[in-house]
Amino acid sequence: MLAIRLFLTSLLLFSALSLAFNPLLLSCPRPNSALAQGASSDQENDVADVADVADVAEPPLSTEYKYISAQGFEVTRPSAPSSQAINSLPRRLLVTTVFLTIPLSLGSNFLGLTSKLIVSSPVPQIASLASSLGLQELFPDAEGYKIYKSPSRSAQPQMTRQGTFVRYSLLVPPQFVQDPAVMLARSQLSDPNREMKMSRASTSSLIPDVAWGPMGKIDPVTRKSSSDTNISVIKNVIGAPFSLSKTIGSDPLLAGQSVLTNLLCPPNSGREGTLIASSKKTVEGIEYYTIEYVISFSDAVAANKKLRAISVLAGVGDDTLLTYTAVGREGEFSTSLRRSAESFTVI
Repeated sequence: MLAIRLFLTSLLLFSALSLAFNPLLLSCPRPNSALAQGASSDQENDVADVADVADVAEPPLSTEYKYISAQGFEVTRPSAPSSQAINSLPRRLLVTTVFLTIPLSLGSNFLGLTSKLIVSSPVPQIASLASSLGLQELFPDAEGYKIYKSPSRSAQPQMTRQGTFVRYSLLVPPQFVQDPAVMLARSQLSDPNREMKMSRASTSSLIPDVAWGPMGKIDPVTRKSSSDTNISVIKNVIGAPFSLSKTIGSDPLLAGQSVLTNLLCPPNSGREGTLIASSKKTVEGIEYYTIEYVISFSDAVAANKKLRAISVLAGVGDDTLLTYTAVGREGEFSTSLRRSAESFTVI
C-alpha cells in the first residue's frame, strides 16, 4: 500500500508541475516593477488613462498591447500561444510525467517491477549488474528472497568481547522481517544508557546476533505472535585455541549427534532431539556442519508439538563459533527455510 500511495502521489505531483510549466500558464501577464516608482504622484492621471482605455474595444488576443494600471504598473498582455505549442502540450505532459515517475516506481518497487525487471532480470547482463551493485539487499528477487549481509567492522557496535571479526550472508525468506526485540536487545548492549531497555529476564539468555520471523503470524492456539517459525544467527566467542572439528569430531554423524545431545537438546532441558541428517563441508578453509533434526517437548502443554530445525555451525578463526538455525513446525517446514539454511555462508 505504501508503494501504491507513493506512486500515485508522485504522479499527481509531477502532473501538477508539468501543468504549471506549460506555455499557457507561463503566458500570464506580469507587472513591471520599474514603473511603480513615482506612481503615487501620477495616480490621478493613471486612473483617467485607465478609464479612457476601458472605452476602447479590446484588441484580439493575437495582438500584443500595453496599458497602465491604476496602481502605476505597466501591464503587457501577450499574444495567444501558437497552435503548435498548444497541440504539443499533451505530448509534452505525457513525456514529462512518464520520465519523472519511472525512477520513483523502480525505487519503490511498485508492483514488483524492480524485482522482476532488474534483480531477477531475464537479461543476464542486467541481473549480473544488479548482483554486483548489491540490489538484492534492498529489493527482493522475483520469488521474494532478499540477501542479508552482516554489518562491516565500522558499522558494528563496540562490544566487550569481539572475538574474531566475521561477516556472513544468507537468504531471507519472503514475508520475513527482523525481530524488533532482538534489535532492541543488541542496541542495549552497545548503549547501556539508552532509555528503551529490555527487562532483565529478557536479556539474561544469549542474544542472537540477528533474527527473523514471518510477518503477522498468529499462533492458532494462543492467538499470540508465534515464535515457532524463525531464523536466527548466534555468535559465540570461545577461548582460543578453538577448532570445531577437534571439539565435536570429524565424523558428520557422530558430530551431529554430539551437538544435538550436548548443545541443542541437553539433559533436563525438557527437549528431546532426533537426528535426521548431518553433513560436513569445507569452503575456503572454513568448516561447516549442517545438522537437521526434530525436537519434541516433554512439557504437557507442548507435548503434541514437534519442531523441525536445521542448524549450520561454522568455526571462524580460533575463537569464534557461528550457529545458524532455521526452525519450523514439523510437517510445515517450508522449502524457503531449507533454501535459507543452504545459503548461509561466511564472507
